[in-house]
Amino acid sequence: VRQLQLGTRRVLSVRNTDAALDAFWELQEEGVSGGAIVNQEGKLVGNLSRHDLKGTQGGTGFTVLAQSI
Repeated sequence: VRQLQLGTRRVLSVRNTDAALDAFWELQEEGVSGGAIVNQEGKLVGNLSRHDLKGTQGGTGFTVLAQSI
């Protein structure tokens, strides 16, 4: 694992109460393609990736990005 340099970077996490736009902004700022979604206790409740932006192209447009992740 060490030779492959796996597990050496901090995992990006966002709270499930964060706005989606803020969460995607964090992905961009950290230069990663995905991260963990955690609840108020820090328990993993989901994941988020840049690919999830694809779902914002529906009939509601980008207004969905103001909602909680």
